[in-house]
Amino acid sequence: MIEILVTGENFLGRGIRSLGTVISELIVSAADEIHIVAYLITSTAFIDLLSQAAGRGVKVYMLLNNLLEQPHAVREKLLTAAKEYDHFTIKEFCKTNRGVLHAKAIVVDRARAIVGSANFTHAGMTEGNYEIAVLVTGREAAIIAKLIELL
Repeated sequence: MIEILVTGENFLGRGIRSLGTVISELIVSAADEIHIVAYLITSTAFIDLLSQAAGRGVKVYMLLNNLLEQPHAVREKLLTAAKEYDHFTIKEFCKTNRGVLHAKAIVVDRARAIVGSANFTHAGMTEGNYEIAVLVTGREAAIIAKLIELL
């Protein structure tokens, strides 16, 4: 099954759910693991949700293009979470690969995945930008998690 998700004032209110709301719902409902692939994260609230999930025992595997290119506050929260929880893993694409990792996806429990254009920023997930994403459920979500692990 596929569900369309959006941000942007003109997109919302048409029976299509908000990307930021669904991202939060997925993280809060995670039971086993969360995979994230991201170019840019500026939302500390997003990192707080991931840290809370790790506190519940959920494994967090995050693949970033470049940790040093993330804002200082985000970098500090990520490093704190990785230090506090053995099962909070951060990998950097730029250290082992050529090119730029520009993908944006989150997979929860290998059962549900969001793939789209939005960075994990306030503007990208809630308001400011016009973004479109898809929520995928089923075996395709597990494939996306495996692709993230390959990098």
